[in-house]
Amino acid sequence: MSKIIIMISWTITLIGTLKIVLFRRLNHIFGTLVYILHGIPVVPFFKIIKANVNTLDLTFIVMGGIVYGYKRPDPYPFVFGYHEIFHVTTVLANYCFFILMFKQYITTLKEMETVYIFY
Repeated sequence: MSKIIIMISWTITLIGTLKIVLFRRLNHIFGTLVYILHGIPVVPFFKIIKANVNTLDLTFIVMGGIVYGYKRPDPYPFVFGYHEIFHVTTVLANYCFFILMFKQYITTLKEMETVYIFY
């Protein structure tokens, strides 16, 4: 199952790359749809994600999607525009996810130490 999801993800990544390289003037909506399609393969894991992703992380993800889709706000278009704001929200969401995974990793290591002590 995970191999199929990875194959789907890389196929959509390739489609997005080809869209940028070959069809640069293609509608912005198409690019947004490619990004949405890229997120769909995680749906089977929604229960795991729901149990492990916090509200702040989801807030940054949704905010980034809205900013990217609407191209607003665009405070300094040639310096720090909507696209840069989108990337900032992406970095913040990934940071939240990293902290979550790091905590899980530390918890797992502590549990493993407890198991090895008794052997």
